[in-house]
Amino acid sequence: MDKQIASKDIRNRQLKKNRGLIVLAIAIVSIFFLFRATLKPKVKKSDVRISIAEIGSIEATISARGTVEPSLEVVINSSIDSKIIDVFYRTGEAIKKGDSILLLDKQNILNEYAKLLENMQIKTNDTEKRQLELTRTLSELKTNKEIEELSIKDLESDLKEAKILEEMGGGTKEAIKQAELSLKVAKIKYTQLLKKIRQQESNISIERENIRIEASIADKKLKSLEQQIELADVKADFDGVVTWINEDIGKRVGKEEAIAKLADLSRYKINCNISDSHSEKVRVGGEVIVRVNDNKIKGIINQVSPSLTQGQVNFSVTINDSQNDLLRPNLEVDIYVITSFKDQAIIVKNGGFFNGSKNITAFVIKGDKAKRIKLTTGLNNFEYVEITDGLSEGDEIIISDMTNELVHEEISILE
Repeated sequence: MDKQIASKDIRNRQLKKNRGLIVLAIAIVSIFFLFRATLKPKVKKSDVRISIAEIGSIEATISARGTVEPSLEVVINSSIDSKIIDVFYRTGEAIKKGDSILLLDKQNILNEYAKLLENMQIKTNDTEKRQLELTRTLSELKTNKEIEELSIKDLESDLKEAKILEEMGGGTKEAIKQAELSLKVAKIKYTQLLKKIRQQESNISIERENIRIEASIADKKLKSLEQQIELADVKADFDGVVTWINEDIGKRVGKEEAIAKLADLSRYKINCNISDSHSEKVRVGGEVIVRVNDNKIKGIINQVSPSLTQGQVNFSVTINDSQNDLLRPNLEVDIYVITSFKDQAIIVKNGGFFNGSKNITAFVIKGDKAKRIKLTTGLNNFEYVEITDGLSEGDEIIISDMTNELVHEEISILE
């Protein structure tokens, strides 16, 4: 029984001891933080970033990424089924408009061209013969027409005389009937002759139209071959750089097969992507800021893809200063899409003090001290933050990250 009581006393004493240690630890920690809070820290002015509040304009932006590409890059395709017989430029070399890039074998096209010319000449000769025959036949028909007209006049005269003789008693009705029949037959022949003439004239007209159509088709074919012959000597359409070329001399290439790529590196565009959570803020015609190192270039969104790629919205930017020397192909750049704008705002430079929240705490310098204050923020971008409440124009604010010092209401500033 005595042992049980002794054991219980020991446990009670141990618990009291532990509680005492816990209270002591809490007291020490409290004293430490109280001491730290009452101890005014010192900061060298040169060790922190400081911004002076000013009145100005600010653009709210959202961040994106982009890749610089030539504004114009064309794929040159072979105009014919052929093979490469010579290459005059290599990938990466600059080229002038009109310079030959490579040469395709055009012997087959030249042979086809010569054969077409020969066939056209034969066709022309045959056509001329056919036209002569048709014209001669028409001429004969017209001559016969004139003869028939004279014959009809004679027969009309004979009929008239037969009637006069019959009235005078010197002729017969049989003679009149014979004259009338002869005249009727002559007129029928004349009518048939007129139909033949019209038919022949129609044949000549149709033949001429067929000749015109055939000549037009042959001429188009001829011009097409001439163009293919010309395009076999592949030339640059503009000053630029060869970004790719098929250098395999002797290799066969099919019609419309890519044989080279040419880019205009004097002007650029930027292909960009941004999280689809910002898709409603990306619109054609919207302004952007392109940041290259510490330089800014303005641009305009000229195209937005209607589909998403791995949760990203793809869009294209046309750069206002597309000839800027800072730009080069495949350069990765920061893009800031402007979502809103405000003028006559109190702004300070962006820095570690701003964590993206609307309400923040910062230090404002007053003489040789910096006092902790509450600030309300508005628009912001990678350069500036708008302060809607808590600062006045001319106030100096520490924009470095001062998170560890926010327990102090005031810190000393050393020059």
